[in-house]
Amino acid sequence: MYLLLDARYISYHNWEMVFLEEMSGAPCTALTFIGSTFNKWLSNDTISHGLITGLLSHWPDIRRWIIYLHTSCIKDESYDIDIRKACKTAVVIFLALTRDGILKGWSKKVITDTKIMPLIFDLWKLETFDARFSSYIGRSRTERESVILNSCLLMASEAKTPIDWDHALRPFDGQPTEVVRTALSHLSQEVARRDLDPECIAWDIHIITAFSFRDDMRDDFFRLGVITTLTNVIHLIVGRSFESSDLTFAARCISNVSLFLRTRMQDADGIPWVSEAVRAGVIMGLVKSQRFIPFMDNDRAREGPTDVLYSVLPAYTVYRSLLLPIVSAMDEVKELGLDEQMDKRGKLYASWKFLLETTERRRWLKYDRPEHVHVQTCHNDDVRRIIYDSCYRDVDA
Repeated sequence: MYLLLDARYISYHNWEMVFLEEMSGAPCTALTFIGSTFNKWLSNDTISHGLITGLLSHWPDIRRWIIYLHTSCIKDESYDIDIRKACKTAVVIFLALTRDGILKGWSKKVITDTKIMPLIFDLWKLETFDARFSSYIGRSRTERESVILNSCLLMASEAKTPIDWDHALRPFDGQPTEVVRTALSHLSQEVARRDLDPECIAWDIHIITAFSFRDDMRDDFFRLGVITTLTNVIHLIVGRSFESSDLTFAARCISNVSLFLRTRMQDADGIPWVSEAVRAGVIMGLVKSQRFIPFMDNDRAREGPTDVLYSVLPAYTVYRSLLLPIVSAMDEVKELGLDEQMDKRGKLYASWKFLLETTERRRWLKYDRPEHVHVQTCHNDDVRRIIYDSCYRDVDA
């Protein structure tokens, strides 16, 4: 197959004609075959080392073919749409190999490549804004743009391999706001499907989380309603039934949202964001997530929903403007009897009880006289004490 990806063939002027006749094209066939079977071969310890060495040695030629297919076919509107889609699918299937940890050495080359990373971003953008190029097929699959982009972001973080963002964001003209819009649009499209792909949704949430660490993107996410969008994902997941093969991915959606909420609400003055989450029904959504807890990836993932109920929300009840809507949301949960359906031995229920007890204590505090001052240590290092005066104003001391 590597012979079909010899970069010297790129200069063959009639290659387009051959592709039109065969409708699959030798290079696309090779990329698809390698991308879809390589993982299976790697499971064989006796040949895995040789396979990795072969991939690394042929990567320069493969790279040139991928760039050529992207610029000369996928992006060329003069070609028939089926040809452009076939090329795009082949490229995506091959680049999905970045998700395999065994290929970490090769994946680092992809992440630092100033032409391949912009190409990955461009394919992600293309799928988002041109439905003809969607890789969705009605079920979970690993060969999707979100999987590739997420794998690259994870690898960059874990291996401390920097991405050249000036080059990577060229498909967005270097505008962080456009990246934010694309991330939210891609997620919105996925959650609107009748048959969900929970794996892709989980990766979309993780991509949003990764981008939210950037100072030039975080505020745009908040401004464009990321809190409500992600809280609604919890409601979507807890309201659906999933095949056993998708339960882990569905649970990952909830844990990823919870980890996002915990992180973003703890590293900043999160009053407006907590208020948005509460009004979007985050408490009820987390209570309903009980059945997904056992399917979450690890202890850290399982701590996401419990931390929001046990650490984040109770800390914000020191604000009377948040105490009242939190109490109202909890009353709604109790009226529906959802708390009685929780596992009384689990951490999620313990977190619910702690939030309930905290709000019960604070809802009866009186603030109608000047000497009735409530001093409370907040979770946020930027806010040491919250004092309520007779006008119910919050004063940072």
